[in-house]
Amino acid sequence: FGSSRSSERRARARPTQPDHSARSALPRRATPYAGAPFSLSAAMKFCLKLVRSSVHEHCRTEPEDYLAASSELLFATMVVSFCITKLLNPQQLLDNPIRRMVGYNNPCVFWDEKPATLVAAWMFAPMIYLGIRYAVTDSMRAKLSNPDDPAKRNTLYLYLNWAYAISQIICSGIFVVTPQDGMLTSMRVHSFCFVQLIPMLGLAIAANYHEGYKNGVPFSNAQWIGLALICVLTVLETFFASTAVFLYKNDGVFVHDPTLMQMIDYGWFASLPIAAHYMPRSPDIFEDFSLAPDENKELP
Repeated sequence: FGSSRSSERRARARPTQPDHSARSALPRRATPYAGAPFSLSAAMKFCLKLVRSSVHEHCRTEPEDYLAASSELLFATMVVSFCITKLLNPQQLLDNPIRRMVGYNNPCVFWDEKPATLVAAWMFAPMIYLGIRYAVTDSMRAKLSNPDDPAKRNTLYLYLNWAYAISQIICSGIFVVTPQDGMLTSMRVHSFCFVQLIPMLGLAIAANYHEGYKNGVPFSNAQWIGLALICVLTVLETFFASTAVFLYKNDGVFVHDPTLMQMIDYGWFASLPIAAHYMPRSPDIFEDFSLAPDENKELP
């Protein structure tokens, strides 16, 4: 081997059942999804799973893990930001531009001011990586799973996946433009950066269900309920959040009833770990990593 190292990777889609003859050394996939109750103690299991899988030379890549981990991380960011703001900047929860606009503390309030903003920005950063990795691996799996399908279907998955990845990048703008008192422009730009992620994440989850359905993956009743829940909450949250921000006239009059909107708002955030838990498991991608000769030599 030369002094410079490169990696050789071979990826191919496999059915959900493990191949005992050829890949017995591969770690078994975790399957706690079919009817298993949701546990808050396991709320970050997909993030931890991706971290552990990075040290294996033979691994199963499940694209939906990246999508699930992103949902987990977004929910965790909200919880951590609330704790930081409650302990170190409680005044932010009593009076802020968003509360004056919608009549309650939207979860985004928790990370709009320092010191929570600093921590939340770091926690958001991995979501961009997770979004891009999901776009790459899920598009690859769609092509490998259906090589004879019309190009339009694979192209649709490709566009949806990358639209979601770009949406994750745009979302980081909430830390660039923060809401300012009496400044509708800053409030609207700040809100747009986050609100645009809501329908894109919902579309990505729905597309993942559609891909699993087309691949013959059986769904439990809980998974169908989970899909219906996230779809309904996504539509409601997108409508109420966008109209509450863009129709507000800075006159102290709320666009929507604060109680109703708060229920929808917090309901959407609470649905994120549930959606991650019940994500359908489509075919895996097997990845084999090994050292190869340096780049000056041709690979076999």
